[in-house]
Amino acid sequence: MEGPYKIEGDDRIPVTSGIYIVLTKTNDAKLRGLYIASAGNLKEHIDNNPKRDCWKKNEIRELSIWIHSTTNKTAEERDKVLFKIREDRQYFMPCTD
Repeated sequence: MEGPYKIEGDDRIPVTSGIYIVLTKTNDAKLRGLYIASAGNLKEHIDNNPKRDCWKKNEIRELSIWIHSTTNKTAEERDKVLFKIREDRQYFMPCTD
């Protein structure tokens, strides 16, 4: 995983394919997942995501984005990884579900 990236104006977010997760810091300095998705163009998908309002609404202290690059995978392979992560998670992500 690469990151953290800022959700606003971070030109370091790659234009490649991958999976990303939006996290917020909690009051006890832990991280809580809010949203997870895959995209063929991470930068475009993050910058134009309609769930951004949900991310901000559920922010506790600070939002960040972490990325898993999948440049050498097909869209189907990338989605299999995403669905596996969603299936394995142990907690509710308010902006994904």
